[in-house]
Amino acid sequence: MSGTPIEDNAGEYFTVLNLVAPTRFPHYQGYLDRYVDTYDTFYSTRIGGLKDIDRFKEDTNDIVIRRTKDEVLKDLPVFQRLFHHVELDAKDNKVYDKAMKELEDLFYDDKQSEFEKSGSMIAIMSRLRHICGLAKIDACVEFVTEFLLSSDRKITIFTHHNDVMDILVGKLNKWMEEGNFPAVEKLHAVLDGNGRAALVERFKDGPARVMVASTLASGEGINLQFCSDAILLERQWNPAKEEQAEARFHRFGQKENVSVTYMIASGRIDEYFTELVERKRAIVAGALDGKEIQWDQQSLMKELAEMLISKGKKKWVL
Repeated sequence: MSGTPIEDNAGEYFTVLNLVAPTRFPHYQGYLDRYVDTYDTFYSTRIGGLKDIDRFKEDTNDIVIRRTKDEVLKDLPVFQRLFHHVELDAKDNKVYDKAMKELEDLFYDDKQSEFEKSGSMIAIMSRLRHICGLAKIDACVEFVTEFLLSSDRKITIFTHHNDVMDILVGKLNKWMEEGNFPAVEKLHAVLDGNGRAALVERFKDGPARVMVASTLASGEGINLQFCSDAILLERQWNPAKEEQAEARFHRFGQKENVSVTYMIASGRIDEYFTELVERKRAIVAGALDGKEIQWDQQSLMKELAEMLISKGKKKWVL
């Protein structure tokens, strides 16, 4: 039994299928050839979604029982995913544009092989994401302070980079001290399972109304259904990691409607990446829940780079 048997592509389903029905699914390559879309990119072979969902469901209906949350927990409150757009200031835009120039130069560099370029391009895109994460901190502090002043609820903020977490916690705690609010709780990857559970219990029963948590450290093993509001300050390359974090709130025992706000840097990698993440999330949903999804026959990261080069060198103007 698993709530997340696959995170990234339909190829990951093979391990479960082979374990449950080894004679029917004996070989990984045979499973890919029969059921999964694969395609060649400029640097590797990529694995996508199911190429014939109806056929897969028919061939596995005696061994795969999939129940969505809506079917099992009909009384769960409403879940909503919101997007809050943030404008970068001139200083952050200058740093971002410099990194974008590096990406553009690398993209058109004919001296390196496509394989050599791919790793460097991903590294630059990761840097762009990091720049956006740092640039959104002040907007996040403003969002949280307004939330605290206008409600009596608790809120959790998810980050990816350690320095983003540390700067955010420092700025929030400064405001908390000035406003006579309790200090922020901080859940990071250094804590072991027991330490994380103890911190969550302290957040649940204690006076703190804000917890800043590492997305990767919070995806499994903790329950946050006593809290109904969250912010994802930095996006993950893998949408399943975000969904696991969201699921900490929207589960049995939750009494309030759940709102998860994604902070998006307007006209920057965040905005383009959001579109690609939603496509990727749709692929996983189609593989698991039988929804008809048209798999986009391109590497998501390659497509992101191409989008940034063609459309993302300058901010969008409405």
